Amino acid sequence: MNSYEVSANPRDTVQESNHSTRIPVVLALDTSGSMGANGGYLALNEGVSSFFETCKSDSVNRLGFDVCIITFGGSGVETRQDFRTIWDQDDVPVFERPGNGPYGTPLGQAVDTAIRALEARVEEYEHNRQGHISHTRAFLLIITDGQSTEVMPEVFKTRDEFERSRRAYEASAERARQMQRDHKLEVVCVGVGKQDHARLSDFNIGRREVLLTTDFSEFGNPFISLSWSIPSPI
Repeated sequence: MNSYEVSANPRDTVQESNHSTRIPVVLALDTSGSMGANGGYLALNEGVSSFFETCKSDSVNRLGFDVCIITFGGSGVETRQDFRTIWDQDDVPVFERPGNGPYGTPLGQAVDTAIRALEARVEEYEHNRQGHISHTRAFLLIITDGQSTEVMPEVFKTRDEFERSRRAYEASAERARQMQRDHKLEVVCVGVGKQDHARLSDFNIGRREVLLTTDFSEFGNPFISLSWSIPSPI
């Protein structure tokens, strides 16, 4: 199974022939080394595949799902798929456990990157040269098996480094919460495995609880059962 790579196709800016209301979604996926435990990457791939299948089989909204995929782990934050409407996407992303590398789960950085990407995509909808493209508020789906190392003092060499990281993490979390208060963003957090996922609640304002699963073999279920509650177009 090969690691998924960004498609060589040109950026799908707006699909001018597609007049459906867009539903911008970012999947922020934890690809740290710890996800390799208990078949985590196999389950992750099954879950992402289920997500794509669920969206593409939605008889009402399938032409509108516009999806970007961001991963975060020891190698940092990476955009693995730029935004594209996925109703006709056959190459569902596949992920592999990384080899031995640096330790880290930069969740706050991933959320910040996701929010910036969503804001830029909405700008493209609203300033498209062919006219305004209707869209819903944005969705951010976070999946991780652990806490962010950005708020773990033991992984930093100095107190100053830790404090800078902590402040950046908290700023990202507050930005996500404020966008929810402004009705610009919906955040769904999924904690997998048996770790402490209490910090995941930093990124939402309580309208959605953190979804938990302790069995990696059932990791795909949150994708299948997730009710998107699509809001009215903006």
